Amino acid sequence: MSRGQRIIAAAFCILCLFGLSRAAASQQEELYFVAVENMVLPLSGETMPFWDDGYLYISGDIFTGNVRDTTGISRAKIQNSMLIYRGDKCLLFQKDVPYAKDPEERTYSPGLIYRGDNFFVPAYVVANYFDMLYSTTDVEHGKLVWLRSDSFVMTERAFAKAATFQLNTAYQEYVAALEPEPVTIPEPEPAPVAPEEPDSAPSVPDTSSVSKPATSSTTPDKPVTSSTAKPEPPQPVTTPEPEPVTTPEPEPVTTPEPEPPPEPKTVYLCLRGDGVTASLLDVLDRYGLRATVFCDEAFLSGNGDLLRRMTATGYRVGLYVPSGAPESVLECLEACNSLLRHTTMEKTRLVCVDGAGEELSRAVRNAGFLCLRPALDRTETPLRTSRQAAQLLDAVSQQPETFSLWLGGTVSRSGLNTFLSDALEIGHTFQPWTEVTPS
Repeated sequence: MSRGQRIIAAAFCILCLFGLSRAAASQQEELYFVAVENMVLPLSGETMPFWDDGYLYISGDIFTGNVRDTTGISRAKIQNSMLIYRGDKCLLFQKDVPYAKDPEERTYSPGLIYRGDNFFVPAYVVANYFDMLYSTTDVEHGKLVWLRSDSFVMTERAFAKAATFQLNTAYQEYVAALEPEPVTIPEPEPAPVAPEEPDSAPSVPDTSSVSKPATSSTTPDKPVTSSTAKPEPPQPVTTPEPEPVTTPEPEPVTTPEPEPPPEPKTVYLCLRGDGVTASLLDVLDRYGLRATVFCDEAFLSGNGDLLRRMTATGYRVGLYVPSGAPESVLECLEACNSLLRHTTMEKTRLVCVDGAGEELSRAVRNAGFLCLRPALDRTETPLRTSRQAAQLLDAVSQQPETFSLWLGGTVSRSGLNTFLSDALEIGHTFQPWTEVTPS
């Protein structure tokens, strides 16, 4: 192999290595943008938010004290600790300590996570302590984590649309930072060229003896005569008359009238907590949909990670209790609300009482709760196969323009995905059931 060929081979190997690193970067996890108030922050792999044990963690470095982009919250790093403060309120996070403390020694769980040289703090703890709101919203290139003061009036979707230019700029800068530096391939040295042998002198033709073209006279052939026989007159040909062809009359074609397309519905989607998993939430997130999840006491006490994810991303949480005497039902509702507040710092007025009659429903309403009475109850019908999804879609088409749909605990990821995909294609819309949209 010549030197020039070795240089080209080495440069090709370098380009392959850069291509592999670029492919690895393109296969990373979903991107999370961060916006605080009305500012989208630069996108960086070192400070990108992530989920851990049901909590969303954000980099503490975003709190710079600037009122414009961090609501005036500042941070200070002290060895293996981070202090996040605003005015006389502050939280102290320490490495390897599973909680944060305020000046009155009250604790807030969970604590920080240390990655590389960066401190990450739970968005839930910081937002609740400093009276902020935070949410995650699907955007073009990933998800948007948005922190803002509770007085910010713009909705998540409206802000994501208004911040499209900022998001695209942050994404382009992030992708440009991943691009490898251009590699200069040196030109191979030209191979030595051997000297050419001189050509022999051309031969000079001998013009002394040049033969002239010979001329010859040609004698034309004599014409050939032949005797021609007298042709016989042609015999008359009788052509038979064609038989008449009878063309049958075409039968009239009846075109069936096309069926009218299904009328789009507005569906208030309600799920039972004992059938909700992270994979079901992933299906709803993929379509940008939210639902109201009714949770019983067992679910509330054992699924804190799912509850925090739901409340942080726009789902509504309701309480689900079995039927019984009004006194026992109300006691159960209060106990469930206490568990919900302990886990998510929130309470709810939305309830579903299994098989509640008029008397029990009235007692629940008098206690300040809003009792779900679904228009389409599918708690006894599973949603696992494409056939069951088609049956549910037919049942939806028979409902009024706006109604509530109650799905039980036998819902699978594939069944829900098929139903939502087909329903959205028709034009149905889905919303969570809330206090202002009773059934």
